[in-house]
Amino acid sequence: MPTLAGSSRLRKDADMGTSTDLVTTAEAAQILDSDVSTVNRWAVEGRLRVAYRMPGAKGARLYLRAEVEAFAAELDAQRPPKCPTCGQRMPEGTQPVADVGHPDDEPEPNGATKVA
Repeated sequence: MPTLAGSSRLRKDADMGTSTDLVTTAEAAQILDSDVSTVNRWAVEGRLRVAYRMPGAKGARLYLRAEVEAFAAELDAQRPPKCPTCGQRMPEGTQPVADVGHPDDEPEPNGATKVA
């Protein structure tokens, strides 16, 4: 495990790489397109390995970036695709259709189409 040095920076460790290879729970949540509480739950359940736990009663969890990115790829393979217009996950069984707009877009009066 890495050790703390100076102003909370991690020293290089043969097993762990450098501190730039580690991400916080918030960074992991962003990479995983999930909430911080979900990432914490996955860590507790053992689905996502914690590389280092900071000292203290509420010690922050740090994760290896490569492991988080690999887990993100696994999740993306299981998740429905994102809408190209808004970025939200599409309902199960649907596929994005190019250039038709978003289903939540309000129609123009008299059936006219919006011009970008």
